[in-house]
Amino acid sequence: EQVEYPSRGLKALSIRYSCPEWILELWKKSYSREVIETMLQDFQKEKPLAITQADYRLTVYPQDPKRFWQDFSAFCDQPEILTQKRTKKGMKTVDLKPEFTLLGHQTEGERCILTLRTTAGQKNFNPTLLTDAFWAASGQTGYVQVLRTAVYAGEKLFE
Repeated sequence: EQVEYPSRGLKALSIRYSCPEWILELWKKSYSREVIETMLQDFQKEKPLAITQADYRLTVYPQDPKRFWQDFSAFCDQPEILTQKRTKKGMKTVDLKPEFTLLGHQTEGERCILTLRTTAGQKNFNPTLLTDAFWAASGQTGYVQVLRTAVYAGEKLFE
């Protein structure tokens, strides 16, 4: 048995674009049929969303907060920061320098608070890779709490 679908009118648009008729009735009061069909076609198009960056707040509890910031700042100023990163295919040496921007820091008593922006999406970067590389290079030790505070798609912020 064959089902016959309407070929004209709002019912046809409703079926073709999977849009409730009551919405089309509302739109009909303000828009022409051509505009409505254009809107429906646009709704059918996939709109890709590419995550590009993320902001993090790192609360660091180092053994010596003043020494930590001096050494960490110098560490981040190096032309490259090489470390090992686990990937699906095994361990890989990566340069962390182009993957992050240090946005700010402050020292509060025994802790240092760092604000970082990292790459995200196609190329993910865990901010603890940076602190782990620092601990290994400096010989210092400490504890880090990580909080992601923002995600960006291009320049657009998603909170």
